Amino acid sequence: MEWKTILGLMVLYFVYLLSGAGVFWALEYKREERVCQETKAEMTGIVDQFENSSRSGAQFNKTDLDQLIRLILTASENGVVFDKDNQPQCAHNWYYNSAFFFAGTVVTTIGYGNISPKTTGGKVFCMIYAFLGIPLFGLMFLGIGEKAASLVRRLNAKIEVKMVRSTRLRQVLVLVVSIFTLQLFFMILPAVVFSYVEEWHFRDAVYYTYITLTTIGLGDFVVGSNPDKSYPTVYRVAVYFWILFGLAVMATVISLVSDFYKPAVKTNDVEESTHGTVTVENLKVTTADN
Repeated sequence: MEWKTILGLMVLYFVYLLSGAGVFWALEYKREERVCQETKAEMTGIVDQFENSSRSGAQFNKTDLDQLIRLILTASENGVVFDKDNQPQCAHNWYYNSAFFFAGTVVTTIGYGNISPKTTGGKVFCMIYAFLGIPLFGLMFLGIGEKAASLVRRLNAKIEVKMVRSTRLRQVLVLVVSIFTLQLFFMILPAVVFSYVEEWHFRDAVYYTYITLTTIGLGDFVVGSNPDKSYPTVYRVAVYFWILFGLAVMATVISLVSDFYKPAVKTNDVEESTHGTVTVENLKVTTADN
């Protein structure tokens, strides 16, 4: 696939993301903000009631306690997060830049799961959006993957000409270089940035990069979700570009690892086939023995 075609697909893809983010924002933002404010007000009322009962000696009954526990357990579903002082704040999950990031996790199938549509319209649109967007992403991803694979082929050819003619050893060298490139530029360096911006431990940041680029997307760590921080839009966009190209490199490395194991698998298959085959010679030997 030519670079011109890939760039055209990338433009179309980002227009698709921008449009999808706008629809998600329109469908989900007002609902979440309303529910969040209602939940915060209800929490504040119960806490005030508890503080007043402590001063006046009045009873804070089990019903009030159960209500407070229910609100805390359902806080994330209602768009409520707690800051470092344990005060409830609105997460603003459906601000436009957050909706853009969510749209990207849908079509890449990462799906962190930290936010999801709550309105009927949002859920229906999400299904349609994924149905149309995943093939578009796959087509663009295929083009980027081809370019990454061509770089690997060039590296393989240079090693063959200048250094090593052994196919197995050449595979090992290409695999080592590819893994080093993936770890340095798409895991280690991004992890340094994430540990600084998100205030994560470095090992957690590395863990996040791996879970994201393998599309596991557990959702226990998600960039841009700290309620005590204000994230610029360019940060989320940069993270998404990292995900886009990182996925292509990760897919290339996984393909190289698979190719590395194939000779061993083929050897085992041949051995099993040989042991299980009845030949004319075997029959002759058996007849002679009898």
